[in-house]
Amino acid sequence: MPVDSKAQKVRRFISQLLEEQPDEKLLLFTEYRDTLDYLLEYVQDEPWTDEILVIHGDVDKDERTRIEDEFNRGQSRLLFATDAASEGIDLQHSCHTMANYELPWNPNRLEQRIGRIHRYGQEEEVKLWNFLFDDTRESEIFEMLQTKVEEIRSQLGNTADVLGILDDIDVDSLIMESIENDEPPSATKEELEEMIEERQRTLEEWYERSLVDTSTFDAESRRQIQEVVDESEDVYGSEGDIRGFFERAVEAFGGEFENRGTNLYQAELPDGINSPGQDATFGPFTFDRDFAMDHEDITYLAPDTDVLQRLMARVLEDERGEVGLKLLPFVDTPGITYNYRVAFEDGTGDVIREETIPVFVDAAQEDAQQALGERVVEGDSVAAKPDIDDLRTVLDAQSGLRAAADRYVSVRVNEIKNHLQEKRYEETARELENLEEYAQAERERIESFIEEYERKADAGSDMDIAIRGQQERLEQLEHRIETRREELRRREQIISLAPEVENYSLTLPL
Repeated sequence: MPVDSKAQKVRRFISQLLEEQPDEKLLLFTEYRDTLDYLLEYVQDEPWTDEILVIHGDVDKDERTRIEDEFNRGQSRLLFATDAASEGIDLQHSCHTMANYELPWNPNRLEQRIGRIHRYGQEEEVKLWNFLFDDTRESEIFEMLQTKVEEIRSQLGNTADVLGILDDIDVDSLIMESIENDEPPSATKEELEEMIEERQRTLEEWYERSLVDTSTFDAESRRQIQEVVDESEDVYGSEGDIRGFFERAVEAFGGEFENRGTNLYQAELPDGINSPGQDATFGPFTFDRDFAMDHEDITYLAPDTDVLQRLMARVLEDERGEVGLKLLPFVDTPGITYNYRVAFEDGTGDVIREETIPVFVDAAQEDAQQALGERVVEGDSVAAKPDIDDLRTVLDAQSGLRAAADRYVSVRVNEIKNHLQEKRYEETARELENLEEYAQAERERIESFIEEYERKADAGSDMDIAIRGQQERLEQLEHRIETRREELRRREQIISLAPEVENYSLTLPL
């Protein structure tokens, strides 16, 4: 289609769809926020414009939920969105028609878009409309990419791995280079095909060496599984960490923990930890996933097991989770290790950084040290009887040690805040510069329309409505730019929240 008719085609498409199928709903994606704003302005005089719901990167979680619910259950038949809506919302029960006003080069992102309506629970045939400019370099390359991906998918069978082939290929850069070098579209297509085929060969070789049948999972399943694999150890700790926590927590609350063999355990759970109606005896169980897979009658105590989750909740609720005692060989003098939670927000209220700062303060000199505090947190306490004099020294000095720790953390918080502030200043400056460049380009474009319409008006044409429309568009642009400036100014502000002591440990030498 001609370049200047694309928005007009989309407008007619929507009008025809809603006229012929009044109960139909449509999900429409654009690649860029500015395009979304332009489309909304372009169709503002249509009778269905008040039915349009909008999701983009600046729409917060609560508003997204409200919009999703309205689209699924309300009267609104249109949802215009950027890729901010390509994940995390489910529309399969209310919609089976989607249109792409702009298309992403990476088929992974296109699959994510389609996945909003083409997923479990969809009872209708999904219809997809892509609006492309005819006979352009972009349309030729996009069609080649889609064809190539489908060819590889038919050979290898795995959606996620096939789509991953394109993850690190910068198609935009290749196209811009070919335009700058005045190369024909065929040259760009050949270069892309060569890069894809190279990655296909690598993937095929990996499949030959692997015993895993990866074709049994779709793209969404594999993505979620990989997220769990990547994040679970960081969140919950290793197998040894979980076993150590479970054993100590069970015994701390009056239960019993017993080793029944290699990788095999049994426990008498404390009151309130076992599932309602079940016996206090828990097991046999294991912390080793592979061992559990080889023995069907053995329970695998995974990080998200109900028993472990209830035990973690009990520890967090119990006062004994706030105070600890450690005897460590690398500590020379008695003291207290405090765990501070520090957090920073920007002027919009978004938390931009949150972390724990462990601080050890020795009772003799009241010298606060973060490095030693980190070692204390990581170190395993030695099973021995604490020295009563050391313990009394620490308890008597508590108020002074806490004051020293507070002073140290105050300095650290200011250091972190200054670093974040400097970084945010740089980011904001770049964003403001880009914003001004965009604003100036848009002003010039709109003003050129106004000048053209004024010339036609001078020649006798009735251009009053057209001129007013562009003048209003210019005013709306200035309003959007100023709103964005104000948001950037708020984001530039860094606010440190008051540090809080989450817990502390009496730390004694052997």
